[in-house]
Amino acid sequence: MLPALLSFALLVVAQVPAAGTPEPLRVAVQIQESGEDPVGTLLVQRMREVFAASPKLRFSTDNSERRLVIMVQHVDRACRQRDIATVYAVIWTINPGGAFTSLYATATVGFAPAEEIQQVAAQLLGETEDLLARRGGL
Repeated sequence: MLPALLSFALLVVAQVPAAGTPEPLRVAVQIQESGEDPVGTLLVQRMREVFAASPKLRFSTDNSERRLVIMVQHVDRACRQRDIATVYAVIWTINPGGAFTSLYATATVGFAPAEEIQQVAAQLLGETEDLLARRGGL
């Protein structure tokens, strides 16, 4: 009985964070959008939602702060058939803050049918977190 109680106590103590343990730093991000098609606009809205839910990221528009800027350009797949899909380009840049020029990090292009917008937004979040992991943050 005593070994089981001791094991339980160790398990509980291991799950309680130490009082002086700082929260992990969340990387500042900014999403910029360019485009007018409704499916692309929906993609950017979903991106903002899934990025906001990430424990690794936080939104910032503070020009003096170092941040990851994600530029999303989108256009209709077919001008005659709106609301079906979007073609998008995403460019990740690192803005060091202040008056410095942003530095190119990576880019991707893709096609997103309206019914797959949530999955594409989650995939772009994954690509963003992978980029930060490869770089060791900003």
